[in-house]
Amino acid sequence: MTMDVARCDLYALINLIDEYVPLLQLDKWMEELISAVNYVHSNDYVHGDLNYKNVLITEGLCIKIADFGSADKRSNFKLTRYDPLFVPPELSCRLSEPIPYGYDPRLIDVWSIGVLMFYALTKQPPFTEVVTKSATDVHGNCPGDTLLYQEDRERCSVHYSIVLSKLMDFNVKRRPQLIHVINQNYFNQPLIQDQLVAEQIFQMFS
Repeated sequence: MTMDVARCDLYALINLIDEYVPLLQLDKWMEELISAVNYVHSNDYVHGDLNYKNVLITEGLCIKIADFGSADKRSNFKLTRYDPLFVPPELSCRLSEPIPYGYDPRLIDVWSIGVLMFYALTKQPPFTEVVTKSATDVHGNCPGDTLLYQEDRERCSVHYSIVLSKLMDFNVKRRPQLIHVINQNYFNQPLIQDQLVAEQIFQMFS
């Protein structure tokens, strides 16, 4: 079986390019990342450590997930390795404690995808500290306010903005499982990969 070679991680790529990621590429990444993590979830596993370094980008600008060292069956999952900036607010006070009984740890991955896709869009993390119910985002907004400014929304598709807001919902009861996001067909239009952008970006590596 032939495997695509990853050229860098998401953090390195976003920091490398001067411009913002094109709209169609953002849609493609979000769809790929949601699909990949949903596959993990469909087998009743949780990744548990999705962050900038564990999302790799191939030469064709495709998403690949790495580092499954923290992955475990949903029923056995514990927060053993984590980046605090990717832990959802309902667990921020439990970083060294067992996950509450009845909590679905797949929602950790859901939140983490939101953080990653926020970063891909804005080139900055949504939060600069461990996220709590009283935390403010990089814009100074409190939970319940929009995470995206109008200028952010103008750089992404409408469905990207909608899905992002769902993935990063502070209300854990409203935060959807990834299969529900997929079934909503937000990404039901053909996505065109901007190969020229890919070539220009990776020329900088050679």
